[in-house]
Amino acid sequence: VVYAVFSTFAYLVNLLLASRFLSVSRRLSTLLSAAALTIYSSCLGANWAWQIKFLSSLWAETHEMGIWIYLAFVSLVVWDDIVLVKWLFTNVKGGGQQRSKKKTGSSMASKPDK
Repeated sequence: VVYAVFSTFAYLVNLLLASRFLSVSRRLSTLLSAAALTIYSSCLGANWAWQIKFLSSLWAETHEMGIWIYLAFVSLVVWDDIVLVKWLFTNVKGGGQQRSKKKTGSSMASKPDK
């Protein structure tokens, strides 16, 4: 739940992804990408720091198998976040409205290609 709450703060990423279907200038796309990259990366840093702290304290109290199951599932979301950050960085570096050239097997990884 906490991971999802942190994701809501990065709403600008969703606006950027939606803007690919609108006629926006490359300059606006680049500005949106830069702002989204900054906000999204900041949210991820705070989120991951909180997750590590919480899971470390939880592991110190109990060595439940549920922690490993949670880590397995959340690692899929983390991977998707990394793919999106790479796409945002490429979009900023390329001057906006960049599309990923290579699709991966992950449905979330291909999100920027929609």
